[in-house]
Amino acid sequence: MQQIFLNHKGQVVLAETAPPALGKGQALVKVLFSAISSGTESRSLSTTQNNSLWQKKASRLLSTLRNHGVKKFYATFNSRKDHRTPLGYSCVGEIVDIAEDVHDLKKGDLIACMGPDYAFHAEYVAVPRNLLVVVPSSVAAEEASLITLGCIALHAVRNARVQLGETVMVVGMGPLGQIASQLLLLSGARVIAVDIKKDRIALAKQLGATADIHLTTQTDFAEVGEMTDHHGVDAVLFCAGSTKFRVLEKTASVCRDRARYVIVGCIDLHLPWAIFYQKELEMVVSRSTGPGRRDPLFESQNHTYPRGYVRWTEQENAQEIIRLLASGTLRFQPLITRIFSFRDAKTAYHQLLRGDSLTLLLDYRT
Repeated sequence: MQQIFLNHKGQVVLAETAPPALGKGQALVKVLFSAISSGTESRSLSTTQNNSLWQKKASRLLSTLRNHGVKKFYATFNSRKDHRTPLGYSCVGEIVDIAEDVHDLKKGDLIACMGPDYAFHAEYVAVPRNLLVVVPSSVAAEEASLITLGCIALHAVRNARVQLGETVMVVGMGPLGQIASQLLLLSGARVIAVDIKKDRIALAKQLGATADIHLTTQTDFAEVGEMTDHHGVDAVLFCAGSTKFRVLEKTASVCRDRARYVIVGCIDLHLPWAIFYQKELEMVVSRSTGPGRRDPLFESQNHTYPRGYVRWTEQENAQEIIRLLASGTLRFQPLITRIFSFRDAKTAYHQLLRGDSLTLLLDYRT
């Protein structure tokens, strides 16, 4: 089969590789679509291609040469030269085989798959049961391929503990921000959408956002006072990939006392301590898709948690996302910028790095 990797030079490559072996508690899935997001994968690609990163790698190799000699240097160089990182963490496809200990799935089921260790950009993936959710016929496969993004946004909303009637600011209207905004509206919150790109703000408004703020160097968020009767926002979901324009400081300054501040994704975090202290803001860094993430017992061995202690695991978050898509109250279609054949993955990633896409899909049917 063919799979998409990032090689040691930071280049996207489509390579022939062996199909995954079906393990205990897994389903083998023939992939139909996989999602490339403008956040996680764009950041991974940019980081790998960063000059300073390559300087550090070269420095480590030279250190190996000085300290351990030529033989060790060549061994290390050759091992890194052949290194490839599989890309992808969210896809959808049809089950073609099932492990004997999986009893609630069947061949031919349309299934959404998640997880950076399993849901690769590949023609076939083998995924544990806890990272799979059945997709009904009322949900388009293209939308279901964004399942991981949906779970990340939903877990962030749960971490914000939003109540009916509260006002929440969502900073960064990329795919995560757009999904989180819709989920907050479904929870009965008022949403203020913030972004540096006017087209993304316009999309958020189209999808129901209550108000919007175009972020520039001059933005002072003064209008938030009128939007909240001068109380401040009840919560912030920070979904942006950058903290420029002093956006952490500015958004924290328009929070009410003891508001919740949720960081979604990976940023270089330097908190404005004085504001967080004076307002006693409650901050949480939301961990990906929800309880179970990074727990090998849950993700690899399909263990479960007592529902009385853990109500919403990452699998249950996935099931809820699919239910909302099926009901039509959550929409992913507007977030899909373009669909490429998986054979054109290099072109897709080049478009991603231009920064004008929300989500790109790879189509494996061609």
